[in-house]
Amino acid sequence: ERDRIPGGRAVEEIIVHAGDGDREYLLDLLKVAGEIIREKNLTNYALTSNGPGYQTATYLHFHLTAN
Repeated sequence: ERDRIPGGRAVEEIIVHAGDGDREYLLDLLKVAGEIIREKNLTNYALTSNGPGYQTATYLHFHLTAN
């Protein structure tokens, strides 16, 4: 489901201290990003996440941007 937010967990908690328990979420993230990329037939895209100093929403989330 594309609109899931991972329980409000902080960026550092998952990115900096990623463990085996985060594997399912991170793999699902890549799977959903891939589905969107294929659906939209994107070729020039970026998948990014900002660190806590670059965003006000501190839960882990990603941005898929494309030309």
